[in-house]
Amino acid sequence: MLLTVGSDNVLQLRKFPSGEMKQTFEGAGTVIRSVAISPNQRLMASAGSDEMVRLWDFQDGRESRTLKGHTAVIQSIAFSPDGRKLVSGSSDKTVRIWDVKSGRTELTFHPLGKIAGPRPSDGIPGQVFAVAFSPDGTLLASGGGDGVGEYGEL
Repeated sequence: MLLTVGSDNVLQLRKFPSGEMKQTFEGAGTVIRSVAISPNQRLMASAGSDEMVRLWDFQDGRESRTLKGHTAVIQSIAFSPDGRKLVSGSSDKTVRIWDVKSGRTELTFHPLGKIAGPRPSDGIPGQVFAVAFSPDGTLLASGGGDGVGEYGEL
């Protein structure tokens, strides 16, 4: 399966490699910056310029939950390997860890935001553009506009 999103902001689940449409997820209503599929393939998440993470049910294609808390564009999201947590990184310079079942923020933190290397990057210090869990779920990594990649133990 292949999950795509076009300029119309409609998420589409397609068969791969044929490209045949299997399902659409309508109602995102925003520019989508990141999508993620839960490890058990029951949920899909999308996030973008409306500062919210939306969880979608693969069974019926409906939005099942909205996660609110960021105050700027969400750039990146990822499910934990067990699917119980979701991490989001935003231009509001925060990383949030969410409980998928309750929809509540479990932890919010600001990456260090130091500029590394011989010259500053082109990004804005502190903005978070990438997030990822380690395969065993014990580490969380983030990358930002300051050119610094960070990780920490959960």
